[in-house]
Amino acid sequence: MRALAEHALLLTEAEYRSVHRELDSGDGYHRHLALHYATVRRDVVEVVRALGDPVLRRRALAAARRVPVPDEVLAELVETAPRGDRVLVYGLLKRIGRRSLADALLPKVFERRGRVEASRLLPACSPGMVEEWLPRTGADLSVRQQLVKTAPKVMVAVIRAEPGKAAKLLERLVVREPEAVGEFLAENPRLCRTARLAVAALRSTSDPKKLWPYIRFDERARVLAELPEEQRRGLIDQYSTVDEIATLPLGERREYVRDRKEFIGALPFAEVAEQLLDAVNNGDRASAWSEFLACAVRNGDGAMFADAVAHTERAWTDWHFTRTAVLEQLASAPRRLLDAVPKVLWQRMIDVMSGHLDQPPKNRRAQRRLKERIGVMTEQQAVELVARDPRHGLEPEVWAIIAGRRTDLVDDVLKMGWPGPTSKTGRWNLVQRLIYEKQAARLAMDNTAELTARVEAAKMVHDQGVLIHLLDRAPQPLALAALRGITAEHVLVRCVQARRGPISKLAARRLADLVDGELTAISVGGEREQARLLAETRPPTAVGRLLRLWQHGHRDLRTVAMSSLVTFLDEDPRVALAVAAALADHDDEIRQSVLRKPVVGLTRDQSVTLARLVVDAIPHGQEDVIGAYGKLWRLAPDGFDRVVEHAGKPGLSAAVVSTLWAAADTEAGDRAAMAVLARISGETDWLRAFRSVAFRSRSTDLARRYVDTLQQSGMVRFAVDALTMTAMRSLDPAWWRELVALIGDRPDRMSSRSFVRPREWNEASAEVILTELQGIGGYVPTRLALQLVHIGGASTNWAQPWPTRLAELRAHEDEDIRELAAAVPYPS
Repeated sequence: MRALAEHALLLTEAEYRSVHRELDSGDGYHRHLALHYATVRRDVVEVVRALGDPVLRRRALAAARRVPVPDEVLAELVETAPRGDRVLVYGLLKRIGRRSLADALLPKVFERRGRVEASRLLPACSPGMVEEWLPRTGADLSVRQQLVKTAPKVMVAVIRAEPGKAAKLLERLVVREPEAVGEFLAENPRLCRTARLAVAALRSTSDPKKLWPYIRFDERARVLAELPEEQRRGLIDQYSTVDEIATLPLGERREYVRDRKEFIGALPFAEVAEQLLDAVNNGDRASAWSEFLACAVRNGDGAMFADAVAHTERAWTDWHFTRTAVLEQLASAPRRLLDAVPKVLWQRMIDVMSGHLDQPPKNRRAQRRLKERIGVMTEQQAVELVARDPRHGLEPEVWAIIAGRRTDLVDDVLKMGWPGPTSKTGRWNLVQRLIYEKQAARLAMDNTAELTARVEAAKMVHDQGVLIHLLDRAPQPLALAALRGITAEHVLVRCVQARRGPISKLAARRLADLVDGELTAISVGGEREQARLLAETRPPTAVGRLLRLWQHGHRDLRTVAMSSLVTFLDEDPRVALAVAAALADHDDEIRQSVLRKPVVGLTRDQSVTLARLVVDAIPHGQEDVIGAYGKLWRLAPDGFDRVVEHAGKPGLSAAVVSTLWAAADTEAGDRAAMAVLARISGETDWLRAFRSVAFRSRSTDLARRYVDTLQQSGMVRFAVDALTMTAMRSLDPAWWRELVALIGDRPDRMSSRSFVRPREWNEASAEVILTELQGIGGYVPTRLALQLVHIGGASTNWAQPWPTRLAELRAHEDEDIRELAAAVPYPS
């Protein structure tokens, strides 16, 4: 294609017109060449003409990124093109930055095509327009992710209003608005899962301990590296990993290793490399090799890392799980360390590991990931391999280079067989394309070939006859791959009417893209798929048609119709009445059609309306409706009054408790929990279930009420368990005194909770409690004292006086106490 572009630029205007006219009168391949010539010559007139041609339109839209197509042409396409092409126009407007045109089109698209399609246009609009229209259109996750790039400040406001939808956006948004996201995370620490988010949040909070419980374990070392040394010490405890301990000063790391040899990898690689290699011969080889390489990575020296990789040669021929551990550790190393390893060594490793017969999927994935990271295959190497033996061109990493960069060698590779899928055929000549597709069709039709290979081949086929044959006769995965390439409308309609499941759904979606999904349904399957599509295409008649199906269809149709009707809440007053009727229905499937995830996303106002309808349905006492309120309660918090009315009723404990659990530790949730407790005294099943709510909340009033209710109901053991949890978390001496009294001389009542971390460590309170317990004496208080010593040691990283206290208990006169104290895992 580069040679054709150079040729096009050398032509005179008359020569270009003659060549273009001749090419444009040919078949599809030559007409696309004519469009290529027009694009290179920046011939706006011919590109505009191609935009009106369904055969050339998609390639012409790609060309419009480089050719200044007038606004009115693109606006006309939005008016007349089918949905699939309209969505491509919206993407084009975003890429070429035509915000003013997108802003002008948005109200028209909203009015004519509905809010769902209008949301697809939002990423092309200006931030002001997004802020105004997003509440009206709503947006699914893919659109929101695009808006993070085009309107980040608007999305910050959105996640503040809807924290429940923030989790999947924060990682992208923090790159563009770190300060705003950091403030948000400081207020919502439960969403702080990764190091990048934690680092942003640390700027807005003075206490990293509030974030620490929610950060993923594999991300914590990166967070520690960003903190001052004194703060690191406060976060490292007996459960910390080698990576976390490696962030401490070298002297402190040596102290850890002196007591626990499993932390040896936290020391400098040069000191411990030999010991780590010895571990390979004396234990779990997969773990030992992984720790050996991890230590080399932590060292950060390229030469040492290359030497470590060379030392792994024994692992290349080991069992597949050992090879996988090595590959995964290498693939996760920083790029600068990977670049320090000689290419020859990488190539030798890949060659050896690729030659094994035992390569399960996990091993192959790890190997592929490493290849992508190290970029073993260069263009020169690929050319040399194909020149030596064209069969090398069938290897995926070689074929990727040949197909895209060395089309002069494509013929040689194709003679060896079908090399696999590629998106680079636009650079080939017609003969190469025909041979490639013929080979793909032959493989797709070969019943003896592996199904995975047949599916990949079917994706490359354009012959409608072959695709229809596969659609009608092949297994479902292959039929689905064929269906994606079918453009014949009558075939798609037949699939919607006569087929079921994924094929029917995909055919309906293809129709929606090609002809906006309009068809005359003559079967139940056809009507069902039409009902699903109406939520997306949203023609003016959509609500009326869905209501007819809801009122007069059989059960399956009513269910699908209601799933789509929910997305029209607030757009037609009849919809709310129908949704309320569905929520009151005795059929579980009908109710679930409202409660499950909607076909398309709801706007915030629609979600509020749905929450109100769910609240209105709670009095009917349906378990799934009560449980669903737990996900919606923030939009209608007054609904807890109706939830409380069901407390104590048979069969509803799980639903009520799950709803209370969702709101635990909030004012509304704790108030409702107190009201429920007042109603379930003596109800043992309910009180057992309620434990999760009491333990999730931080309210001491709720804890007090729960313990009292358990005792009044004769559930002393449960009361001890609840009291133990509260005492450990609060470090309030009064709770510990009550705990000793409640257990009395019955050590069998003691809770099995051996370790619970307190919410706030208070050294003075812990010392008071320990002194009181030791003063009381006896077996039970001493057991409780041991639990407190364990908590104190872990919370202070075993600073004094906790090692001394533990040593005293290990020398206690009671042999049971000595045995239990010796079992405390740290220090040794």
